[in-house]
Amino acid sequence: MEYFLNMFKSKNIEGHIPLDKRRAIDASFNELGNSADIVALRELVLEPTDSEKHEKTRLVQNSVYFEKRYRDLKEITKVIMFGTFIFVILTVLSTRGFLPSVFASYIIPIFVGFFLFYLIFRYFDVAMRNQINYDDYNFNIPDFKNRVNKDI
Repeated sequence: MEYFLNMFKSKNIEGHIPLDKRRAIDASFNELGNSADIVALRELVLEPTDSEKHEKTRLVQNSVYFEKRYRDLKEITKVIMFGTFIFVILTVLSTRGFLPSVFASYIIPIFVGFFLFYLIFRYFDVAMRNQINYDDYNFNIPDFKNRVNKDI
């Protein structure tokens, strides 16, 4: 039994055991009994490895990242739909004569310009986010201090 304990403690075996195989190993350990050696061996075999913990942490980070990104993209889409609806209504009202012609020729294009500026601002806000942590920005500023002078 000590041979098996030492084998699982050593780095010679593969650290990653899939979940279905771990369940099969756990079932076979349950058949063997609950002696101290078997319990220690079960804990060594069924303990999640660092790579599995890292994979789970990374999956959680990815889901949080995409949740925040899609939320912001959904808000941008809502703004586009709402703004388009408002501009269509204002245009129809101005062509029917309910609003003055000055409103249709000067004020609506100014509102459209501000609307487009706001959409571009929101889109670049989403596009400049860090691809790992959505709450951080990625400015891609070159580092001139550590740059090697290639002209010499």
